[in-house]
Amino acid sequence: MRLWSTALAVLIWTYGLYLLVTGQSGGAYLGLELVWAMIPIEIQFGFGADILWHYRRQIAWTLIPATFYLSLADAFAIHSGTWTINPEQSFGVAIGGILPIEEFVFFLLTTTLVVSGITLMLARPSHERVVRPFSSFLHG
Repeated sequence: MRLWSTALAVLIWTYGLYLLVTGQSGGAYLGLELVWAMIPIEIQFGFGADILWHYRRQIAWTLIPATFYLSLADAFAIHSGTWTINPEQSFGVAIGGILPIEEFVFFLLTTTLVVSGITLMLARPSHERVVRPFSSFLHG
């Protein structure tokens, strides 16, 4: 599971890099997001995709409402004119006619980084995974 999920994350990162390198029309924002976020997600998956899968319900109960809340707040800010997204940097697909899909992806990626990181930090199997190599080194 760790290998396959990491490989999938690498493919997604590669797509982001493709968007940036080729100058795909409207793909700059999504490309930057994917190139930025997928490397730490790859590391998290490589270390503990199996652990994250074990806690998938708890992760979903945190990830879904947090992403929804941040997206809703951002849609309100965009709708009220607080800020805008450059249409030349975006694919032009808007959720509810307001929220650019790239903004939703940004909140999903950011929340994934935080929730997965905290889950891996607190999970007992993570502690064992980190301590085991150092324990054999320290105790010969």
